[in-house]
Amino acid sequence: EREKNGRFVSLEYFCARLDSRTVNRKIVESLVKSGAFDSFGRYRSQLFAEIEGSMGAAAATQRDRASGQVSLFGEMEIVPEAKRTGAAEVEPWPQHEMLAFEKELLGYYVSGHPLDRYAGHFDSGKFATIASVQQSEESATFKLAGLIVSVEKKFTKKEGKPFGVFVLEDFTGSLEITAWEESFTKNAALLVPGSAVSVSARITRRDEAIRATCGQVAALKPKSSVRAVRLRISRERITNDDLLTIRNAVTAHPGERPLILEFVHQTGRVFEIPAGDEFGIGDERGLLEAVAAFRPANE
Repeated sequence: EREKNGRFVSLEYFCARLDSRTVNRKIVESLVKSGAFDSFGRYRSQLFAEIEGSMGAAAATQRDRASGQVSLFGEMEIVPEAKRTGAAEVEPWPQHEMLAFEKELLGYYVSGHPLDRYAGHFDSGKFATIASVQQSEESATFKLAGLIVSVEKKFTKKEGKPFGVFVLEDFTGSLEITAWEESFTKNAALLVPGSAVSVSARITRRDEAIRATCGQVAALKPKSSVRAVRLRISRERITNDDLLTIRNAVTAHPGERPLILEFVHQTGRVFEIPAGDEFGIGDERGLLEAVAAFRPANE
């Protein structure tokens, strides 16, 4: 539709041009939450607040058009949604809520990461990454850090004692951890969705399954890391496929730290190219591991 008749300029215009039997309310809500309409220059919360009005007005327009009373591109009046519904007064969603919608609908974060404020901890080397723990062949205790994304309270079958199972997420992945009665009760205030914590976890492997048991838990204090991430690329020839691989690795580790690409010429000269703001980095170590083949052997 866009290629045939031009770009969409508002939510109501989008609804009016597409068949509501195909693009229903649930789909429109998902598009708003995932940022598909960000080009309209308005908060997602504002757009979400006016979905009902926009779809209602669009349905009326489609009925009129079907009866020959109006042509979509000739006589349709586009009224700004903010004026129609007062949506301009709607406050923007908090970042953590907006990011949660992105993760729910797309499977990954787009406009940032909930742990960006804590990025400095993950670059310090004090914590193991969840991805590395999951690949470990040995049973051991690891110190992890991340965001609690879900918590489920359970009870033991024999004695009915409470315990919890929570999912911890960092820049590299997520891990299900069991907190038995003492640990669960002691750390109840920290073991809630949305908490950024450090966790001492005992990892055991049985066949292909990994079990993680919670030990000490502590709140993770914000520790931003604002220094730039420098990605040095040392190859005689860089192909388009190489650049695409690097780009995919960069976008897979989003964050707020600026990225600088350093291309090493065969003469030894280094050419620096600052990447755009949309290529900010969160997990430096994860990025460098992903592009190890493009970096000098001594780095």
